[in-house]
Amino acid sequence: MLRATLAAAPFAAFVVDWEGKVRSGWNERAADLFGCSAQDASGLDVNDLCRARTRDGESADLSPALDGSTTGPLALEVRNASGQSVPAAATVAPFRNHLGQVAGGVVIIEDRSHRTILEAQLRQAQKLEAVGQLAGGIAHDFNNLLTIVQTNTELLQDQLATLGAGEVVAEHLSDIGEAVARGSELVRRLMAFGRSEPERVRTLDLGELISGYATTLRRVLPDDVKVEVAVGPDVPPVRVDPGAVQQVLLNLVTNARDAMTGGGSLRLTVTSAPAEHKRPGVLLSVADTGTGIEADHLEHVFEPFFTTKDADRGTGLGLSMVQELVRQMDGSVEVSSELGRGTEFVLRFPPAQDLGDGASGLEARPTRSQGGHAAGTVLIVEDDASVRKVIRRALASAGYEVIVTADGEQALEAFNRHPEAVDLVVSDLIMPNMDGASLHRALQSREGPDVPFLFISGYGDRDPRVEELLERGVPILHKPWSMAALCEAVQDALLVSSVSKEVDSSAFPGP
Repeated sequence: MLRATLAAAPFAAFVVDWEGKVRSGWNERAADLFGCSAQDASGLDVNDLCRARTRDGESADLSPALDGSTTGPLALEVRNASGQSVPAAATVAPFRNHLGQVAGGVVIIEDRSHRTILEAQLRQAQKLEAVGQLAGGIAHDFNNLLTIVQTNTELLQDQLATLGAGEVVAEHLSDIGEAVARGSELVRRLMAFGRSEPERVRTLDLGELISGYATTLRRVLPDDVKVEVAVGPDVPPVRVDPGAVQQVLLNLVTNARDAMTGGGSLRLTVTSAPAEHKRPGVLLSVADTGTGIEADHLEHVFEPFFTTKDADRGTGLGLSMVQELVRQMDGSVEVSSELGRGTEFVLRFPPAQDLGDGASGLEARPTRSQGGHAAGTVLIVEDDASVRKVIRRALASAGYEVIVTADGEQALEAFNRHPEAVDLVVSDLIMPNMDGASLHRALQSREGPDVPFLFISGYGDRDPRVEELLERGVPILHKPWSMAALCEAVQDALLVSSVSKEVDSSAFPGP
């Protein structure tokens, strides 16, 4: 009966005598775990067989369990057939002979590798969720700040161009604009972090992208670090988000810089995956000659918040972001390192399947000329006073009449005072008292669909509030926006509204 029970057990199980020697009951799960047959295992000491250690690294002795009381389950690690440490739980249940003496015990060992992996994945998901919540919490405010900087910069550029300002001032303002663009991209990445946000992918030559970006990367490296770029022959195109690849490279190069405080070399290599590779694709290698990473740390480097740097030098988010961005592009990343010799990250991207899609999703739409005066009155609804001010300035400079309010309730009052005057409502989404979505519903229920809306938001398209509006066909302009983008969005909204009114009037002509 015992032999049949052990044979059917879902865990490794066997019987030992009172000295802890394997005697019988060796089942298939035990053979799989330890890599030996019942004959080979017979007579082995249970401690020699398991080579068990506690989670603290101390040797685990299973023999005391044979003193007469059931012991377990003990959380420990055992050596499997490959010599690898496997997380396990061991239970030893002693049995007695007819004299009441302990004659041996039944040993049950549960391989918890799969469970440990699932627990690690759960912890990783929880960390990613925490990062996503953190990013979402700051994104709105940060995008407001970027919007203020962006719009005022453009207004200054327009004024200085009229006054004939010098090239140096114009260059400084251009640098500010570029910094805003990078900040906006960073916010977008943070909001996509931990979530499968759609990326701005295109089909391109990865070698050309890396070679072109190398000049920018050299700026973040000290003079004593040499940069080499090598591109192999016949590298197929890939389908990636160029901004994401550049962000990944910047993070990896920054880490390499911190590891080469005494100088060194950084080599970027783009090649086709060799024939023996399991999957075809393009490999991007980033290798440095820095201090290297300790073996115990390698398995943790992609975990959010894990860092070996001082508190004022690293947050532990760089490499976790690298892994997530690469994953979102259907790629993978591996790391190898040797202390004192350096570290290499190898990114694999699948080859592009469709070469005819060009640069879809990346080209900026041509903006309409802002010359002349626009016609129309815009009701602005924005709770942030500084953002409110720059929207007013931007639209006023484009020739629009503006009515400014701070929340949905004020906007309703203003609309009631000027119902015929308002041609378009430009509203923030999240506001106190009455938010933008509630304002939209209130006006639609009272006035019907004749009141055109344009929402401005600092949240991503995956935010439920944004998704709801998109499903209802309401246009949304994401912060931070440029003056050209704002004016174009306003013109588009007014154009759609006027076309709709013309269609309605022609479909239902008056008497």
